[in-house]
Amino acid sequence: RLAPNLRGRVALDVAEVAFSEGWVRELQGGVDVTGLQQTYPQPLALGNYTIRFAGGTDGQGRLVGQLQDRGGPLDV
Repeated sequence: RLAPNLRGRVALDVAEVAFSEGWVRELQGGVDVTGLQQTYPQPLALGNYTIRFAGGTDGQGRLVGQLQDRGGPLDV
């Protein structure tokens, strides 16, 4: 779910996910966000983004993903 002042489409493409104690511990796949925009305090187009997860974690058990800019006014 997006924050209340954000609008856009979110698509999940998950090949594998593992949970432990209510937390995602491993994730393989991606999240595509398209048409992201802030609705208030003032309308603002933010763009399109993809986050990919190859599976596994860093040395402290945190998921590691790669954020890619897919076009729009906000470059990352």
